[in-house]
Amino acid sequence: MDTAVGIMGTRDALIINTGVLVALNQTATVAGKPVTGLLQSRLQSSVPATEIGGPLVNLAGQVIGITVAGRGTGLKASGYALPINQALAVARQLDLRARHTS
Repeated sequence: MDTAVGIMGTRDALIINTGVLVALNQTATVAGKPVTGLLQSRLQSSVPATEIGGPLVNLAGQVIGITVAGRGTGLKASGYALPINQALAVARQLDLRARHTS
């Protein structure tokens, strides 16, 4: 089981979708470009699963990914997340660049 957390548009609403991690190393289109190495979850969602940027959390409350894409609604929603180790590597690179430019 996993949980995806996000916001919907500009509304003051927090969206929490629960689901099951179904596949590793998947590909999804993000901003018109294919991104590989993603975690795929099958979600139960009352809204379209297109919210991005929120954490993907396991049952122990640990962040295991950052949601970057989604599609579908209801029982046929899929979410795609960048694994947390990759997200942290990008964050470290950004931090190093910021330190060198300031």
